[in-house]
Amino acid sequence: MFLLQEITNNQPEDSSYFQYRQALTKKKIEFEIVTLKNNKLTFLNRDFTPKDINHEQHLQKIMAEPFVPLGSISMKNLFANVETNVFYKSLKSNNELFEIIPNSLWLNAGNATGLLKDLETNLPTIFFRPVNTDKIVNGQILTNHEFQQMKQSQNLKLHEETFSISPVQDIKSESRFFIVKNKIITSSNYTKNKVFDKSGSVSKTKTNFVKKILEQYPEIGSSFVIDICELADGSMCIVEFNDIQASGTYSADAEKLIVAFNTLQI
Repeated sequence: MFLLQEITNNQPEDSSYFQYRQALTKKKIEFEIVTLKNNKLTFLNRDFTPKDINHEQHLQKIMAEPFVPLGSISMKNLFANVETNVFYKSLKSNNELFEIIPNSLWLNAGNATGLLKDLETNLPTIFFRPVNTDKIVNGQILTNHEFQQMKQSQNLKLHEETFSISPVQDIKSESRFFIVKNKIITSSNYTKNKVFDKSGSVSKTKTNFVKKILEQYPEIGSSFVIDICELADGSMCIVEFNDIQASGTYSADAEKLIVAFNTLQI
């Protein structure tokens, strides 16, 4: 069973939601459309109206069998403590990944990591991002002044999270790879020359770089997303890892992903 989170019924037709929905329909695989609010799921009809059912009982029935939730980080967190039947709980934390994979393979090589209050830099601009995958804020380029303002923020959650800061790199392009059972299922570009661009096929150089990572570090997980970038000098780096069920598909083959997810849950 697939639980497909409907973020908004005004999404563009090339969004991940519609890509997955079309793939599930084409493959005649059973799925439920849900919305998530205040940590509670509501099951929807195909026209997005709420189903006339006991939603909590229906969820418990679904959770008794293998199921695949596809949606947001909040959707992932809803099932974080479910011990069985959730297929994707395999990606290690970023702290563990940083220990397993050499610093030289990461885009933020030479970075500083810690609580916001403990981080300092003399660089005029930095790349700033949270270490975990819950993304309380997105990765972003900040001037030193903007970084100092961030440190003065009154948002308590910011001061409880671990962040990394690193030099800004000259990135030529970025691509996303979807991994299931330690194999590349599909991939997509998403930026070229600092502009959003998901067109074209992913280069063999990037694909071979990811294959080598999967071969050398099989302990990093089983089903996840890895983002790779090519720098201006032609070298390849890991941008980040993310949970596979909460990552945008861009131009990846959603049908291949649905088949892989379905095979894995069975």
